[in-house]
Amino acid sequence: MADNAVTIDMNKVLRRGAEFRRVAEQRRLRSYIVEGIIPPSSLLLVPGLPQSGKSTLFAALATSVTAQQPFLDRKTTARTPFIWLNADCAGEDFFLDQAQKSWFPGIQDAFDEYFFDVHPDTLNSTVTSSFLAQCISVAESHLGTHQPGVLVVDTMRNAFLRGAGAGAENDPGIMAGILRPIRELTRKSGWTILLSHHSAKGSGAYAGSTAILASCDGELTLKRSPVDINRIDFVVSIRGMAPHSFKLMDTPDGLKVLAQNTGTKATSICAKLVESLPRGKSNAVTDEHLLALNMSFRKTLLRNTLNEWAASGEHDVRRIGKGRRGDPFKFYVEAVVA
Repeated sequence: MADNAVTIDMNKVLRRGAEFRRVAEQRRLRSYIVEGIIPPSSLLLVPGLPQSGKSTLFAALATSVTAQQPFLDRKTTARTPFIWLNADCAGEDFFLDQAQKSWFPGIQDAFDEYFFDVHPDTLNSTVTSSFLAQCISVAESHLGTHQPGVLVVDTMRNAFLRGAGAGAENDPGIMAGILRPIRELTRKSGWTILLSHHSAKGSGAYAGSTAILASCDGELTLKRSPVDINRIDFVVSIRGMAPHSFKLMDTPDGLKVLAQNTGTKATSICAKLVESLPRGKSNAVTDEHLLALNMSFRKTLLRNTLNEWAASGEHDVRRIGKGRRGDPFKFYVEAVVA
């Protein structure tokens, strides 16, 4: 710290192992807001191209957590307050239309009590972490209880980077000063904050600096199908957990899960796939391999797992080439075990 810093009690700076362990174990015991998807006390980045389904997802999440209803077939552990900070000044009617798709009698009362939005007309300046803290405090005051909830910032650039130059939201130096106090707020308040971000690759994955992604506790990515706009690929990547992917359908009754896969399954399928390859020679991994093994799996996640194995030097797999453009799954691996 700087020499002119405020004097502090150094005995409070260092935590002994027992204190550190106690805090870590307390965090570990906190219940997920939505099991396997929305962890407590976390900062999550939600990248996706414009109109990839981010607002649709947020509206469905708002309905589920405020009324304690399942979200994407996953259990919501408690009735939870939800704050929508509409920095894009998007139409309230669209958000409500999306939220109401899955309503049934009794849902509206829960939504009216536990849902809050930040009036766009009050967002006349750049949003700060202290402003978010005040929003959380007011919501808890209205509910008369300290109850961790979900706060969505939609979108990150229009909230925190008004007037900033192009690409500022992908600059790790600029974003570090924004994300750290927000992440600290999630730790102190117990709330989970989701940051919507339009910077994404065509795949739906985050396209900015990995230093920014590392400042968050996880990533929720979305991508609409180029063939059917009602189909959405949704991938949950939470630190310390295997990635989980969903294939969703945006229906008149809300988001429906068509299929889902976990990283654990990807690992077991990769092991089976590599075991089936001839030893000591190069192998082009194609759809035929999966068909021969009666496998049906999201190819991108399987490819990523194989690439991780090759990069780590484990599992005796070596990547020695790249696939053709348009078929990212067709790349080469070499099983070198005798």
